[in-house]
Amino acid sequence: MPADYWITQTGATDMFHTPAVLPLTVRDFLTGVPGVASPKPFSGRRVAFTHNGKDINLYVIDDDTENNVGAPARVVEGKAVPDKGEIIIDRVVARSENIRIGDIIPVAGRTLKVAGYSEGGYILSFSFAFATKEDAEGILQLPGATNFFHVTVKDGTAAGEVASRIEADPAVDAITQDRFVENNTNIVRDTFLPIILVLLFIGIAVGMTVIDLTIFTSTIEKAREYGVLKAIG
Repeated sequence: MPADYWITQTGATDMFHTPAVLPLTVRDFLTGVPGVASPKPFSGRRVAFTHNGKDINLYVIDDDTENNVGAPARVVEGKAVPDKGEIIIDRVVARSENIRIGDIIPVAGRTLKVAGYSEGGYILSFSFAFATKEDAEGILQLPGATNFFHVTVKDGTAAGEVASRIEADPAVDAITQDRFVENNTNIVRDTFLPIILVLLFIGIAVGMTVIDLTIFTSTIEKAREYGVLKAIG
């Protein structure tokens, strides 16, 4: 999703902890900002559903083919672009939850057929999924609104000046692509890394305990033999 800036609601800095909702009329404002080449809406949010008795979390993204925004980075099996009533899910969650291409899954009150598997969108507690604009609008429930806008800057224009012009509107913030990626990466790291470290330390402690018990048990079992050998001299 190439973009020079992500336009967010003021105070929203990432896709997960601080969700943004912007009216689509913001696009008209952005189009009129000198130096802006193409503002494109981007919509997505987390939803949960139950499949085979298990709770599954997806971050459903509007695969907006009209604006060329929101497509999966890589599709490894099945359709690359979903049709109406279809969804593309990540291969990791498909394998772990035994979801096959052609399966019907309930998502936010809709039933969608799995049309393909993507790759690179699994983030431990949830994964990215992609639906058509029409289906996504029904799932995300954002009539006349979107979550973010992608903005590219015209060639030969100072990006920082364009960002300042955008932020003249107190309702929006302009965040560089690199910073936005970093903000979302930090959330994943800060949320899950401590859990992984705790599990790692627990694993080390359990391993050391097992080794100690093995040595202790072996010593006890051989104690009589050691006594006989000592008596013999």
